[in-house]
Amino acid sequence: LGLTYFALENYEASEKEFQRARDLDPSFSEVHVRLGNLYLRRQNPAKALAEFEDYLRQDPKGRFRERVQQVVNEMRAAGIVPPS
Repeated sequence: LGLTYFALENYEASEKEFQRARDLDPSFSEVHVRLGNLYLRRQNPAKALAEFEDYLRQDPKGRFRERVQQVVNEMRAAGIVPPS
C-alpha cells in the first residue's frame, strides 16, 4: 500500500504505510530503502540518509546494498548528515 501511495504522490499516506510495515515487521529491512526514497522526494535528505544507513546496518548483504551504499557515499560527500 505504501508503494501505491508513493506512486500516486500521496507521500503522507505512503510514509504512514511504510512506518506501519516497519512496526509490524522490524526485520523487513527494505522498508528503510522505501522510506529513504520517500524522504528524498519530500526534500528531507538528512532523514533519507538515516534510513539508508539503517538499511545498511540491518541488512549489510541486502539486495539494494550496492546502490544504497553509493547513495550514502554521495550524500556524505555532499555534507549531508543524519539528524541527531
